Amino acid sequence: MEVFTRTKPNSEMFGENLSLKSWITNSIPDGLAHVIDANLLKENDEYFVENRSCIASIMKVALDCTMESPRERSNIQDVLVALKKIKLQYISALHSRTT
Repeated sequence: MEVFTRTKPNSEMFGENLSLKSWITNSIPDGLAHVIDANLLKENDEYFVENRSCIASIMKVALDCTMESPRERSNIQDVLVALKKIKLQYISALHSRTT
């Protein structure tokens, strides 16, 4: 989440009522463009919708990895499967736009 937002969890913007995790949770999917690094997600980009969808899916995986209870967190095999699926969906979406 830090990499995609270029924001550290201990940033001054976070306090008692807001954390990096809740900031991202509250932004998915419509407000994602406001929290993701502007170099990664640009609203005027030709593939903005595809990029936003891909990043939203990745953020959901990240959130699943940060559940409070260790039992509720995704295991690495499930994370790998999810990321591969996101990659294939992204490539397919880009391919369908160019053909």
